[in-house]
Amino acid sequence: MSSSDSDLNARWFKAMQELTVSPTSLVKCPKCEECELDVSDVTFGDQCQHLERHLSCPRCGAYNAILLRNYGSGDRETAE
Repeated sequence: MSSSDSDLNARWFKAMQELTVSPTSLVKCPKCEECELDVSDVTFGDQCQHLERHLSCPRCGAYNAILLRNYGSGDRETAE
C-alpha cells in the first residue's frame, strides 16, 4: 500500500468515526476534500436493529459504507 493510499484510508476512517457519532455532521470528502459527503441510512434486521450508513461524494463519486450492528440497542458494535 502506498503512502497516498494509507493517507486516504486514514481520512476515510476519520470521516467514518465522525459520522458514526454524529450523522448530521458536515464532513468533507476524504478523496477530493472539496465537497461534503452525502449520508444516507438503511436499517435492516428482524427489528431494524442494524444500520448501514452510506457515504458518497456528489463531486468525485467516492463511496464508502459503515455497518452499525445492534444500532437500536444501548450496546453499539461497529464494523466497516
